[in-house]
Amino acid sequence: MRRLLEVSELFTHGDISEALLKDLQNYRTPAIMVIHLLWGGVKRSITGYETGPKPETPRIDMKAVVAELVGTFLLTFVGCGAATMHGAGATVTRLIIAFSFGMSVVAIAYSIGHHSGGHLNCAVTFSLVMGGAVSWNQGFANLASQCIGSIMACVMLSIIHPCELDLTTTLATNMPAPGYEDYQVVLAETIGTFLLCFVVWETAVTPVSSCGNNSCLVIGCSVFLAINVLIHVDGCSINPNRSLGPALVSKLRGCDNFTEGGIEALWMMWVGPLLGGLLAAMARMFFAPQARLLSDQVKVSWGSRRSDTGFGEDSFAKIDMKAAMAEFVGTMLLVFIGCGAASLNGADTPEKKLVIALCFGIGVTVLAYATGHHSGGQLNCAVTFSLCLGRAISWQQLQVHSRSWTGLRTAECPKHMLRGVNRIGFHNESVQSPDINTQMLHVWKASGRELAAVRLEELSDVRALKRYLQGLCGVPRFRQMLLYDGRSLEDDLRLDMPLDLHLVLLSFPCDITTEARDQLVIAAGDGSVSQVEEMLRKPQDANWANAFGQTPLVVAADLGHLEVAALLLEAKADPDLLGSAEGDGEQQTPLYLASTEGHLEIVHLLLEANADHGILSGSHERTALYQASWHGHLEVARALLDFGAAVNQKDGCCHTALQAAAIRGYGRMARLLLDAGANADVEGSLGDSPLLHAAQEGHVEVVRLLLQELDGEHLSSRHLDVVRSLLKSGAGQRPEIARLLVGVLDAVSLAPKAGGALNFVAQSFGAVMGAVLLAIMIPCDKDLTTTLASNMAAPGFSNGHVLLAEACGTFMLCFTVWETAVSPISSCGKNACIAIGGAVCISVCLLLPVDGCSINPTRSLGPAVVSAFRDFLDLGGV
Repeated sequence: MRRLLEVSELFTHGDISEALLKDLQNYRTPAIMVIHLLWGGVKRSITGYETGPKPETPRIDMKAVVAELVGTFLLTFVGCGAATMHGAGATVTRLIIAFSFGMSVVAIAYSIGHHSGGHLNCAVTFSLVMGGAVSWNQGFANLASQCIGSIMACVMLSIIHPCELDLTTTLATNMPAPGYEDYQVVLAETIGTFLLCFVVWETAVTPVSSCGNNSCLVIGCSVFLAINVLIHVDGCSINPNRSLGPALVSKLRGCDNFTEGGIEALWMMWVGPLLGGLLAAMARMFFAPQARLLSDQVKVSWGSRRSDTGFGEDSFAKIDMKAAMAEFVGTMLLVFIGCGAASLNGADTPEKKLVIALCFGIGVTVLAYATGHHSGGQLNCAVTFSLCLGRAISWQQLQVHSRSWTGLRTAECPKHMLRGVNRIGFHNESVQSPDINTQMLHVWKASGRELAAVRLEELSDVRALKRYLQGLCGVPRFRQMLLYDGRSLEDDLRLDMPLDLHLVLLSFPCDITTEARDQLVIAAGDGSVSQVEEMLRKPQDANWANAFGQTPLVVAADLGHLEVAALLLEAKADPDLLGSAEGDGEQQTPLYLASTEGHLEIVHLLLEANADHGILSGSHERTALYQASWHGHLEVARALLDFGAAVNQKDGCCHTALQAAAIRGYGRMARLLLDAGANADVEGSLGDSPLLHAAQEGHVEVVRLLLQELDGEHLSSRHLDVVRSLLKSGAGQRPEIARLLVGVLDAVSLAPKAGGALNFVAQSFGAVMGAVLLAIMIPCDKDLTTTLASNMAAPGFSNGHVLLAEACGTFMLCFTVWETAVSPISSCGKNACIAIGGAVCISVCLLLPVDGCSINPTRSLGPAVVSAFRDFLDLGGV
């Protein structure tokens, strides 16, 4: 509390202490998280980055803006169109609407994700901005395009659907259903949007996610789940721009059957989702790989009696609060979704029972993907109990060989690497003073003064003389004309007798044609030394670019034409001039291109010409060393390092050359970089590290090198968290890597200790919290089960029947967990969560008529406890 008062005082006086904020960032209490989040947002609004001032405000990516406009247009058109055509009065039509929105998010996010990230939702954009994944100016641009896309879609829908054919009468505008208060709507929207944004952060953004390419599918399923619950409350927004378009256009349309209330309720559809997005950004700060928790430092004694795990009187356990909190959040959301769907739909028809089964089954899949890399995604104390009995986890200690349900994520390789920038100077050849006592060749300026007297033995031809004169006058030989008796001497003419020559310096023509520029670029690309020489002697500026932005030196370096590159450098081609090698507008420099393609001789040529190897360029701001490392050009990287390239220089994504080598699995390259002083513990903008990339990709040699480099005092607690996340994310599917990682944790005696007992507690509290939220959100007269979907024996079924049914259902679930996620020979991989969610769905379908289907004691605990005290606590409007 004293630290919070210090921070508030600093804010009051306008003097923000960066050291204090950095200190506060390491400890995640709710109040401190809010302060850090808001201050981080202020800094990012100026710089676009959370830390480290940038000289320029990040540019707005117009491709991303247009992609968001198109994507939001399609999402609103399909989702609201389905609601407009089918209405929401029946269970089947509500299922159609949920499916339309969910699958639209999947398809559109996959389609535009590589352009904009596929937000499609200003609450998601707001959450990503507050969490530092998107800059403020890009976020505002995306938000504007999303709102415009929603309005355009609704205009199109109003044209296609006449008023009398609109079954919602309002183009599917969101508004509170009868019987719901404003606070209940805001709460529902907050929890639904928190679910969506939490899944986005933990499956698509975090570098330790085990979801892989399934992230868009999982996010779409989270939308499907939220709609199945919230459609009864207010039609389900969880997307402010999805609510804005229908409300405005239906109001302006002026239909006779128009239902009022959409505009008045619009504030709830903005406040709730934005609050949910903010909470998800705060949760991201807690679960970030680099986050260090205050409670992580608390040591808990397991007593003096030695247990089966080997802990004795002096043994202590370090609590893994991330795992416990992941179980809490996951179980809370599972109970909220599953029991909420049961309470609001009822279970009196086959269609309603199918909806409940889908919500529980898909909910397990989505939340297991979202929490699996933190805790294993158990979400069920029966599953935790089974894993404890099977020694996959112990009662006190989470063994390092346990894996999540999700398998190991294959890290996405960077997309097309932008070619970096470097700078070169002109190489002046050494010149010896002429001996005036021998046969001399004299060169005179136009002013009549002698420029040079050179011994004939030092020269072979006119070309050699011009190169010598270039060192004296600074003008390349292509702009020199040597005259003898008024005649111009060709470069190939041999000099074998004393002469008096006159030097004339030529200037570039002012009326150079586009065709002439193209010819020089084409000749450089063809590697035609004679044509390049001829055109440079006209003379022609070697720095001129054609209409496509291609420069001769950039093209020659890209294609590996060494002699042409040497000629252009001799003609004083500016090595710092950015150009496009392919004519596609991408700006690169010669050293970057030569390093990318592995043209070692050209790299040496440029470096000897004083190339600046530290410049960043392109949208990803890559370096030449990064490119050499990414493409495995070992000798090129060695040359760059020999000439002083900064081995720890970061690109625009805060990645270094070592991270590139780790992703690609180049062991010799990693060894070279480490020997040159590369930092093995560096992390990217999303907390990703070389060890994380190498282990995810299965590069054993690189993992071994990095662990050797990180041993002892260099192995930070943050890096140990990454090692644990890798093990929880399924590194055991690659036994050799798993053994290496386990050896590290054993060596430092810091294996994660959150296990069965702690998970039980977290799951129980999560279930109760989820039931409390449902009790607040759902009025008693809207709860069709009257008990928040508590489990109890149906009429005609005895306690023995219920016990047998629950045992069979739970056996099928736990058997699936063991054989798809825990077994080292499972072929399920990253799809284990889908298989387990399918097992839950089948169990619910079978057991729902018996007792409502528990197969999860914590799922039954929350609704039973809260519904029993509902009247006493005056929840649900009673």
